[in-house]
Amino acid sequence: MMAILEHFNWHYLYVFLQSNGLEVLFLLFFYNMFQYWDRLSYWEILVKVTLANSITHPIVLFFILKGPLSYIEAILVAEAFAIVAEIFLHQKYLGIGWTKATVGSLIANLISWQFGTVLTTIFFLSDRV
Repeated sequence: MMAILEHFNWHYLYVFLQSNGLEVLFLLFFYNMFQYWDRLSYWEILVKVTLANSITHPIVLFFILKGPLSYIEAILVAEAFAIVAEIFLHQKYLGIGWTKATVGSLIANLISWQFGTVLTTIFFLSDRV
């Protein structure tokens, strides 16, 4: 068991939890503004947004960013993929309308992308900056 833990990529787990946490916090607030709480609980949004991120995050990190595209092209494709996939998943599994799911996903991914970079720099790279 210890051999497995020694080879586990803890940085990926941190990045996923950080990204997911930032997105979930925003979407709990954002979807509450539009009074979706009549149908959805905090727990339901937390679980379903986390599941959506569990689908998109590995595809982005392990496939799109590892592909033949330049760094900038890969980031743009990855973010576009994540946003489109999450719009679909939020519509299908949370019952959110197209416009609200689009705005929510766009802003949530922007927050995750921008603040995630800042948090990663603070926690992992502060001695190098």
